[in-house]
Amino acid sequence: MSSRGKPHYLRRLGGLARAYSGPASPLRALELALADTDTPHVLIGGLAVVAGGYDRHTDDIDVLVAPQHGLERLRMRLNGSGFRSPPSRTGTILRALHRESGVEVELLVAQDEIDEYALRTSRPGIFAGQAIRLPSSTGLILLKLKASLDPKRRAKAMGDVLNLLAALPHPNRTQVVRATQIQWAACTGRDLPPGWLETLSLLSAIS
Repeated sequence: MSSRGKPHYLRRLGGLARAYSGPASPLRALELALADTDTPHVLIGGLAVVAGGYDRHTDDIDVLVAPQHGLERLRMRLNGSGFRSPPSRTGTILRALHRESGVEVELLVAQDEIDEYALRTSRPGIFAGQAIRLPSSTGLILLKLKASLDPKRRAKAMGDVLNLLAALPHPNRTQVVRATQIQWAACTGRDLPPGWLETLSLLSAIS
């Protein structure tokens, strides 16, 4: 859905963040549904980038999940928690709409070792006053690098990587780049594509 079709307060990041606060927050309702179904999860996508320290526009919630009891049980719990969620057509993506706020949610089922690493290294955190599991810096950058393999997503994904590195304290950037190199190889069995390590190292050196 285009931002033009969204309520006005969803068109800007500040308004979106405010929409997440309070007892009727879609983020709160989502976290409760995930907890009630014992679903391992981590916030990804644009909101995770915001939580990582870079303010950029986003108008939905993306969460990586590893359903212990299947997507259908999670879907039913969402439908009882203020969301409208149709059956998943693929078994790998579950979409939901928070009725009160109009915020859209995408729950993506973990598919590979990079996804599993992001889940495994996630941590409890707070976004807009709401508890949610947040990715480690390395986990989120790995997800963005994987997304950049798709030419249609490359520009935005690599822009997010740049901004995530820039938001880190300078001494931490080299450590994160090194960890990213190691974990990419561990998860994929391959080195980073040609030029990526040089680009990441250059970005980490920018003050």
